[in-house]
Amino acid sequence: MHSKLVKSFLLLMLFFQQQPVLSNSVVEKSTVDKQLRDVSLVSLLACPEKYDGSLVRVSGFLHDKFEDKCLYLSKDDADYAITANSIFVTYSKTLKPEPAGFPLSQFDGAYVVLEGKFQAVKIPQLEPELSLTEVTRIRRHGRSYDGVRSTDSKRFDASVKP
Repeated sequence: MHSKLVKSFLLLMLFFQQQPVLSNSVVEKSTVDKQLRDVSLVSLLACPEKYDGSLVRVSGFLHDKFEDKCLYLSKDDADYAITANSIFVTYSKTLKPEPAGFPLSQFDGAYVVLEGKFQAVKIPQLEPELSLTEVTRIRRHGRSYDGVRSTDSKRFDASVKP
């Protein structure tokens, strides 16, 4: 009996903790996903309506120029301005670069991880305009492979006849 009472109390507390607190301000109806989701840029480009309004963590190649503030799938897409493989990026005033104090200009032309709100603005008879707004966090994406073989290649290359 005691354990049922404790479980009921905990469930009730959890329920009230997740309810919005009403105040004199207007409570906005929101379908925005408040949970941060790890999403690939390919998924955002392929199914923008699935993630519209969601808080996402996404990685890609960043161009942060005057007229080209976009996150691209790859460096080649950025170099050739293939905008079909990109999303527009805007930053929040509370942007936290990692490491702290790292200037934003140092992220330009690098693979990065961004956290922000994904938006797909629908334009009649055109493709949706995709953007990552209110980006609050940015860091360089770590490189997992440096192009060097992990084996002694001379030993294997010698056995291959030209």
